[in-house]
Amino acid sequence: MVPGLRALLVLALANAAGAQDGRLDEVREEVRDEHDDDEPSSHSYDFDDDDDWFGALCGDSFALLFDGLLYLPFRAPRALLGDADFERATFQLYPGRAGAGYWLTGEERDDGRKLALRPRVELGSDFDDLERTAFGLELEHMSRFGLDLEWARWREDLGAGGTDELDLGEFDVVYRFAQGRSAAFFSGVGLNVLSDDVDTDYGVNATYGATFLGGPFTLGFDADLGTLGDATLTHLGATGGVVLDRFELFAGYDTWDIGDARLSSWSLGLRGWF
Repeated sequence: MVPGLRALLVLALANAAGAQDGRLDEVREEVRDEHDDDEPSSHSYDFDDDDDWFGALCGDSFALLFDGLLYLPFRAPRALLGDADFERATFQLYPGRAGAGYWLTGEERDDGRKLALRPRVELGSDFDDLERTAFGLELEHMSRFGLDLEWARWREDLGAGGTDELDLGEFDVVYRFAQGRSAAFFSGVGLNVLSDDVDTDYGVNATYGATFLGGPFTLGFDADLGTLGDATLTHLGATGGVVLDRFELFAGYDTWDIGDARLSSWSLGLRGWF
C-alpha cells in the first residue's frame, strides 16, 4: 500500500475510534466503574474515623442548628401553606376547573376526585449532539401518597462514529408533605435505572420537588440525590407551562451529574391533567 494512503487510513480509523468515546460512554464508565485503576476519581472519598466527626467539630449547639437546617425544606413549606394537620386533599378535574388552584381541602374536598393522573411526553436536546425523548407519569392519591415515574431514551450523534443510545429511568414513591390550593411539595424515595444493549444497572434515589399554579400558568422544580451502579447521581430540573383545559404545554431544563459525567437537556413537553 502506498505509504501516504496508509497514513490517511490509519488517521481515519483513529478518528472514528475516538468518536466512539462520547458523553453517553462517559456515563457508562462512571456507572460501571470502568476507570483505569491508576486514575484518581474526583468523586471518591475517605471517611476514616468519621463516626463522631460532626459532634467533635461542632458541638451540641451546632448539631441542633444543623438539625434545624436539615428539616427547614420540609417545615417552611408547611408553614407557608398553612398545612398544619396533614389533611387529605382531593383534586379538581384540571387546574382552574372549579376556581383557582387544583388541590381541594376542607368542605370543598367532597367535590373533588380521589385520584389524579398526569402523563407527559418530552422532547429534549442540549443543542449540540445529544437528544432526549422521555415519557413520564405522575399519580397522586388523596392520602398524599403517589408515584412519579420516568423513562428517557438518550441518543448521541458521534459524527463519523455513528450514534450511541442508552436509557435512563427513575421510579419513586412520593408523599405530598405540604399542600395548599395552588401549591404542593413532595418528597420520596425510589429507584434509578440505566439500560443499554450491554447491561442494566440500578441505584437508589431520594427526590424533592414542588408544583405551583397561578391562573393558567404552572411552575415546578425537582431535585434528586442517589446512586446509579458505582456512581453517585444528582439531578436538578425546572419547568414552566400553561394549562389549556386538560392539557399543559411546558418547557424545561434539566441537568444530571452521574459521577464525573454530565448530561443536560432543554425540553418541550405536553402533560395531561386527568
